[in-house]
Amino acid sequence: MIDYAERGDLVNFKRLFFESDDHELMFWHVHKALKIAVKNRQVDIVKFIIADLHLCIDHEAFKYFLHLYLFGC
Repeated sequence: MIDYAERGDLVNFKRLFFESDDHELMFWHVHKALKIAVKNRQVDIVKFIIADLHLCIDHEAFKYFLHLYLFGC
């Protein structure tokens, strides 16, 4: 999943996420994937994680993360 986020492969990222048996346990993978996608400026992955998965970015793990992303763009 992290490799797909790094490459910006949204199709396989979605497939892997939705084929998972327990989406709550996927939080760690999604968290890491978001950080990698931001680092590599993979807009489609970032949009999917935040908008489509409704990931709450108020979590302390994401503090200042989107600011860095927007600044980098």
